[in-house]
Amino acid sequence: GFGLETADAAKSIYALALWGVTSDDNLADLEDLQAGGVAGFKAFMCTASDFPRVDARLMRAGMTAIAGFGSFLAVHAEDEAMIAEKSRAMREAGHTGVRGFLDSRPPESELEAVRIALELAGETRCQLQIVHVSCPEAVEMISSAKAGGVDVTCEVCPASNVALGVYDKPEDVPLRTLFDAGVAMALGADDPLLFGSRLAAQYEFARRHHAFPDEALSRLHI
Repeated sequence: GFGLETADAAKSIYALALWGVTSDDNLADLEDLQAGGVAGFKAFMCTASDFPRVDARLMRAGMTAIAGFGSFLAVHAEDEAMIAEKSRAMREAGHTGVRGFLDSRPPESELEAVRIALELAGETRCQLQIVHVSCPEAVEMISSAKAGGVDVTCEVCPASNVALGVYDKPEDVPLRTLFDAGVAMALGADDPLLFGSRLAAQYEFARRHHAFPDEALSRLHI
């Protein structure tokens, strides 16, 4: 294994876990990674600095393997082609700040990627988690897929969604829509150093702005 059950880990005040990466060069090793102690597997549908991008072919192969040994795939769902085109347009227009970054990632890029991920999860019967869900239409797609039998969960990062301007007000973040649809949901802090909001604050966010009682808050994890 990866030595997660060491004395040092046992003393930590944090929960420790490792992700396995889904890539072309390790498809044959996914089950060994699972046996070695990874908590689950991640895939980025759009180019990221630290992770290789997966296309539909690779994601299908990875999901098929992961479903075979009973783990799950957490997907960062953004459409590569759309974002590349929008990013180029933003750079040419001189919009290189936070607003330009957000504008290079329109809701359509999330929706197309979520559609593909849900379709592949239904096809392969792989448990899927969509991370950093932001737009309401994606919430509707996930809720509909869940009702149709797809084994899907999601992560929502309330504070960063508001800080980045994805939603104008805390009350606009669609936590209740997902919860009421029966979609298993985790709250995430995204990047605490960047947004200044820790994980515990996300639960206070749900309590204060969406009237989640303690019993419901206890279910906002996966």
